[in-house]
Amino acid sequence: MALAAARMNPEHREILLRDKPAQMLEISPKGTVPVLLTSGGMVLDESFDIMLHALEARDPHGWLRNVDCAERRALLNTNDGSFKTALDRYKYASRAGPDQVAAALDEAAIMLQRIEGAMAGAPFIDGRSMGLFDAAISPFVRQLAGVDRARFDALAPPAVLAWLQTMVESAAFKNVMAKVPLWRAGDDPRMFAGTLAAHAPSP
Repeated sequence: MALAAARMNPEHREILLRDKPAQMLEISPKGTVPVLLTSGGMVLDESFDIMLHALEARDPHGWLRNVDCAERRALLNTNDGSFKTALDRYKYASRAGPDQVAAALDEAAIMLQRIEGAMAGAPFIDGRSMGLFDAAISPFVRQLAGVDRARFDALAPPAVLAWLQTMVESAAFKNVMAKVPLWRAGDDPRMFAGTLAAHAPSP
């Protein structure tokens, strides 16, 4: 969403994590996604760093307006730390014991309450309109909701339920959710803008 908001158009290579191309591992031995190789040869392999790189180049919607907000940064750190760990345990409950799953749900509930607190009565974490922290955090909350929607609906505060619904129904989200064929070595370049729902060629 940040790349699209910034109107960046890098080459897009869709991969399977269980079949990582050698070219990817040469660029980033860490082997995680996303990874961005900039035109200047810099490798960015953290989602938030890629978002900042894109939006610092072009930010037509003012998504960076809260970038220095300590409260929102702390919320993001929780999202990428303890909440992500809890989410993985909850998603893969068969690998964890009942106590771990219960603890994961407790951690998730705390995160949802913190999101509500950060919204402070506004419709978004970033205030009156979508911004950087909404785009960074909502995919994880969407994953949580996807495990057991009824349980999520009972767990999340009403404001967070409304926020998530707005995010997943937004043009910004739908625009980046088009299916993209897997990349194979030797393929012609596929540019990011062409993968967006708003610009994808007709079948």
